[in-house]
Amino acid sequence: GGPGPSLAGQLSMSGERLANWLRDVDIAALDAPFEVKGALEGSAQSLRLDGLTASLGSTQLAGNFELSGEGLKDARFDLRGQIDDLSGLIPPNTDYRPAARNLDIQIEGRHRPGTLDLEQFQASIGELKASLSGRLQHEAVWSAHQLRLDASGPRLSDLGTFGDYTPPDQPFTLKAAIDGDAKTQHFG
Repeated sequence: GGPGPSLAGQLSMSGERLANWLRDVDIAALDAPFEVKGALEGSAQSLRLDGLTASLGSTQLAGNFELSGEGLKDARFDLRGQIDDLSGLIPPNTDYRPAARNLDIQIEGRHRPGTLDLEQFQASIGELKASLSGRLQHEAVWSAHQLRLDASGPRLSDLGTFGDYTPPDQPFTLKAAIDGDAKTQHFG
């Protein structure tokens, strides 16, 4: 036997309202035109989407994505995105309401069952900047391994509202290192 069946081609999908495709999802931002394009390659061992570009209204996403391994459960990703108004993308709820701010994000890493490796995660919400790298593992509970977080901004309120709490319009800086296992986490 040879390498087995494979596929290669261009993916192109668009429509007037993404909400028509996702009828059970109540997010106002989905009521917008959308488009997805990219080069698709696949075999029994992997599925790869290169040169991905996606848009939903004014929201943009670009990058590469690959599934591999047994059952295609190993994912590698390198994605960049821009959202003009984060508050329009997250459904209304009582726990968190994002501020009406733009979000720029870049994320590169790998996900395997029980493990998320973040090689690079950078985000900005309004003028707030954050970066995160390290490993998150899930056995019975989530644990962090060599996780590094840096965040700062002129207004903590750019994060949004958490329940009844609205952070102040004050500058802030946060630096954290988190390491441990499922039983103990160390913060530094």
